[in-house]
Amino acid sequence: SDDPADRLMHSHGHTCHELFALRTGKIGRIPDVVVWPGNHEDVEVVVKAAVKYDVCIVPFGGGTNVSGALECPSEEKRVIVSLDMTEMDRILWMDVENLTVHVEAGIIGQDLERKLAEKGFTSGHEPDSLEFSSVGGWIATRSSGMKKNVYGNIEDMVVRMKMVTPRGTLGRNFLGPRNSIGPDIHHFMLGSEGLLGVVTEVTLKIRPLPEVRRYGSLVFPSFEPGVAFMREVARQVKS
Repeated sequence: SDDPADRLMHSHGHTCHELFALRTGKIGRIPDVVVWPGNHEDVEVVVKAAVKYDVCIVPFGGGTNVSGALECPSEEKRVIVSLDMTEMDRILWMDVENLTVHVEAGIIGQDLERKLAEKGFTSGHEPDSLEFSSVGGWIATRSSGMKKNVYGNIEDMVVRMKMVTPRGTLGRNFLGPRNSIGPDIHHFMLGSEGLLGVVTEVTLKIRPLPEVRRYGSLVFPSFEPGVAFMREVARQVKS
């Protein structure tokens, strides 16, 4: 799409200065075109074409980025394409015996959790942006969640992923949780903010839903006893 509204929507994340620029109408460079791939092969086609014609690609998930990664440099002279991954939102398979799920990277967090919950499972990953952010965005930003003390951060949940780069597709072919042979390519995919390539598919660990959910709150008279309480909880959990 080259519709101005689509291009504007894909030109920013959720940092304060980006939202302020929108509010005041002081918008800089925006993408020239927005493209919605439908699967991994579509992304490979787009990336190959971008290499051939010297076009910039900005991967776009849920648009909640807070590091400025979605901003288009004002000095960039080449065509900029926003690659919106939200059409790639399917669960490709689930292995309930080995507690893993393989998804397309455009699936939004709350949609993934809803579909897993229907089968009695959860990923346990719950960032503040859960209702808007995508799994690919979690990978690209090395995301953390509010339940990390139990389920871990995103790097602890990833079993395997695919990334399309200008030189081809990177990824591991086996589903083992780790290996001891050479460096782990996942470590430079995680947190790469779209600089190295486009994450298209991810295999995540899942767990059964907890039998009981209870929510409450504690109020402390000041900051210091609150911190002391959290440290004591951490010590008891580890022991």
